[in-house]
Order: sequence, then structure tokens, then C-alpha cells
Amino acid sequence: IESQLIEKLVARALRNSRKEGGAGAGAGGVGEGEAAVSNENLRQACEQIFQEYVDQRLIQSLQKEIRQVVQNKLLEFGNSEAFKALLDGRFRIMENYLRGEVIPKAIERHLEKGTA
Repeated sequence: IESQLIEKLVARALRNSRKEGGAGAGAGGVGEGEAAVSNENLRQACEQIFQEYVDQRLIQSLQKEIRQVVQNKLLEFGNSEAFKALLDGRFRIMENYLRGEVIPKAIERHLEKGTA
């Protein structure tokens, strides 16, 4: 655990104990019930800070890892035979369309203009 996390925990615990100690200490100090409440609040504060810390670190770590995994998978797919076959199929479809429809119609229009 990093020292910043520990410092945050201690600072928050001190703030909470000052707030609670000033309000209900009375003449005899903190009673058992008040100490239990104070300990529970401290525990909850520690859990919250720790969860925030873990969430932040986890998000940063996962972002890097996800980016690397996606890049690696894209590179693998780009170099695979499946991708090459998919790309060849798409180009074949375009080539057939050009040869079967576009070029003949363009030649036909050109010939009609020349004979007219």
C-alpha cells in the first residue's frame, strides 16, 4: 500500500474522530457505544478510501492492458489468412461489379455518343 493511501486514511480518521469527540465526549470522555460508532465510522472511511484507490489503480491498469490486447488481436487478424481471404472476397465483388456493369455501360454510352 502506498504512503499516500495511508496518509489519507489517517487524515480522514483524525477528522472524523475530532468531529465525533467534540460533539459527544461529555465530562467522562468517550463511552463504549461512542467508541464503537467511532470505530465503525473509521472502518467505513478506510474501506471507502481503499476502494477508491483500488478502483483508480484498476481502471488505469485495465486501460493499458485492454489497449495492448486489442492492438495485438488486430495485428494478429490483419496478418491472418482469414483477413486476407475476406479482403480478397471484397475486392473480387468490386471487380466483378466494375467488369459486369460499370465498364460495359460506360463503353456503351461512349459508343452511342460517337455514332450519334
